[in-house]
Amino acid sequence: MLIKNMPDVPNGFDVITNSHDGLNFDGITRCFKNGGLFITEQVGATNNYSLFSFLTDNYIPAHPENVMVNVISKLVERGFQILKSNSFYPKIWFYDVGAFVYYAKIISWEFPDFSVLKYQS
Repeated sequence: MLIKNMPDVPNGFDVITNSHDGLNFDGITRCFKNGGLFITEQVGATNNYSLFSFLTDNYIPAHPENVMVNVISKLVERGFQILKSNSFYPKIWFYDVGAFVYYAKIISWEFPDFSVLKYQS
C-alpha cells in the first residue's frame, strides 16, 4: 500500500510498511492500532550528494528537509517510539558512461531533466 494513498481506516492496522515512498505522517498515525509497528526504508536528501554536487554547481536536493532527524522528530511528535534507525551511504561505481546515463535516466527524481547534452562539455 502506498503511504500517500492510504485508505481511511482509523485504528485499522497492526503493521504498516513503507519503502521509498512519501510519508503521510497524519495518515500513518490515524490508521494505527495502539501498539502498532511502522517499518520504513527511506532515501534521504543527502543520498548520492557527492555525485550530484560534482555534476551540478550549487546543487540543492529536491527535498532538503527529508533527512532522518526530521523524519524521526515528526514520528516522535505523533507518539511513536523509535526502536531502530540507521543511515547508509554506499559508494556507487560506474565502469562506463553508459551505465551512468542509464542510472541517471531511471532515477529521474534525483536527476530532474537529465540529458546527455545538458552535461556534455
